[in-house]
Amino acid sequence: MKIDVRGIKQIESLALCKLSKNIISELPTSCVVSIERVIDSVDKITLKIEKYLISQDGKRKIENPVYNEIKPKRYLLLNDEEYFIIESIKESKVTGTKEITALSGEQILNNRLIDMEDFGVQIMEDDIENGVYSLKSLLKELNWDLEYADDEIIYNEDKSPKLRWQQSVCTSWIEFMRQLADEFNFIPIYDTLNRKVSLLSINSMGEEIKICLSKDNYIRSKEKTKNSEELITLLKLKGSEELDIAS
Repeated sequence: MKIDVRGIKQIESLALCKLSKNIISELPTSCVVSIERVIDSVDKITLKIEKYLISQDGKRKIENPVYNEIKPKRYLLLNDEEYFIIESIKESKVTGTKEITALSGEQILNNRLIDMEDFGVQIMEDDIENGVYSLKSLLKELNWDLEYADDEIIYNEDKSPKLRWQQSVCTSWIEFMRQLADEFNFIPIYDTLNRKVSLLSINSMGEEIKICLSKDNYIRSKEKTKNSEELITLLKLKGSEELDIAS
């Protein structure tokens, strides 16, 4: 199974959505200031929305109809394939702009608490009689699905299920997933559009890196600087007394 791990893609579309995921309005992709992609934490997108727009005839300012629709906890849908949750909004009355910071959709798991004691965790298989729960069934209770996991995460070398015992857990689900990632040596890949999770072995990461740099992906400016102090204007030669320089 091939999974695109934090692939760098061009921004083709962006939409503002209600909590129900219904689209309120399309947003111009030019409002995206930056996107931060990380392996061991939550992705982040930053936007800048103008309160006023220039009319099509270029003669007057009109109020941006989406400006007042930007509210905390609403969703952003990027490229029709992943959700971000608006976490913070900084509004400037001077410049007439809103700076929006949104975190990847799995951040919603930060609001869900897991509070359990003395239990075992396996990846795919339950053993309820012995106090062992699978991550797959625990995620299902949150309406998330464990779609895929590498075999070396699920099984020991003798093909028995890997088991990790937990003494006392009282934390957010996003933090619990990070804890399990350390214990089972996996990296969780979240499909926020379909509420699915895939677990990739750390040992399988880093085999192929694809980087695409463009004005839509991280290159925000290009500058050429000339510095006379860096020009070589002196050449020192060492040699015998009969050494000459031919020009």
